[in-house]
Amino acid sequence: LVAASGCGWLYIFDFSKYDLEMEIEPTYRQRVPANIRDLIISDINGDGNKELVVSLTDRVVRMYRWKTDPAEQSHESEAKDIKESSFSSGSHICTEDSNSGRTNFGRFVCINKWEFACQIGTISYNMDSEGKPAILIV
Repeated sequence: LVAASGCGWLYIFDFSKYDLEMEIEPTYRQRVPANIRDLIISDINGDGNKELVVSLTDRVVRMYRWKTDPAEQSHESEAKDIKESSFSSGSHICTEDSNSGRTNFGRFVCINKWEFACQIGTISYNMDSEGKPAILIV
C-alpha cells in the first residue's frame, strides 16, 4: 500500500510481514510535495518497471522511478542501523527481498515534471489506440 499524507510524506506499507494482531508500521517513507491530489503506480513508459505518478494541487504532474543505490549495497552488515536512521530522514530505504534474502537500498527519484495552465481534476492510467500506456489528465 502506498499512501501520501497532507504534510508531505509518502508511506509504503508491506502487509505480507504482519498478522492480524500486529501493529502495522510503514516499511518506508520519503519526503514528497505536500500537495498531492492523486497517485498512480504503473508501467507508464513501457520499460517493464513501475513508475509512481503524482498529480499536485498546483497544476503539476511528476513521475518518479525507484532508484536502487548500488553504493549502499556493500553495507549490508549495517542494514539495521541504516534502516532506522533512514526512516526519519527518508534518504534511502533498506528492505529485504523475500525471494533472495538480499538487502536492497534505494529511493524514489523524480524523472519527469509537467506543468499545466489549468487545474488538474484527476489522473488515470489508460492505453492509447496503439496499445501503449498513457496517462489521462483531466
